[in-house]
Amino acid sequence: MDHGPVFLKKKISIKEKSYPKAEEALAILGGEMLVNFLPDFISGKISPLPQNHAAATFTKKIKTEDGFIELSLLKKALAGDPILSKTIYQKILALNPNPGIYTINSAGKRIKLLSAALSPSPDKKLILKQIQPESKTPTSYLPSSNLFS
Repeated sequence: MDHGPVFLKKKISIKEKSYPKAEEALAILGGEMLVNFLPDFISGKISPLPQNHAAATFTKKIKTEDGFIELSLLKKALAGDPILSKTIYQKILALNPNPGIYTINSAGKRIKLLSAALSPSPDKKLILKQIQPESKTPTSYLPSSNLFS
C-alpha cells in the first residue's frame, strides 16, 4: 500500500514494454531523479506534497491463474480478433516472466506464451514469437505447428 507525501513524480510511457524492460527503465529513471533530487532535499528547498487519495488506483494480488488464456480465445486472437489480440498481447507483456501466461492445448498440455507482437497490419493480429511447451525448452512459435489443435 502506497501512502504518505509525494516529493517527486514523473510520467513515462511503458507502452509496448515487457515487465522486465519497464522495470529497468523505471529503475534508471528513478536513479537519475534521485541524484537530482537529493541536493535540493538536503538543503530544504523541496517540500512534500500530499497525495491525492481520490486519484488512487487499486488492484489485486496477481496469481498464477491470472496468466491463463483459454485456448479458444487464443485461437481467435491468432486468427485476427483485434480486441483479443491486444488483450492477450498486453497480458504477455505485463505478466512475463512471473506469473507467466499460458494455455492448455487440446491434449491437456500446458504451453507458456513467452513473447509476442501485434502485426503491423490494420487488423493487429496476435503473432506469437516464443513459446514453451510443457516439459520442453523455449522455442520459436511456428504457425504451422499443431500445438494448439
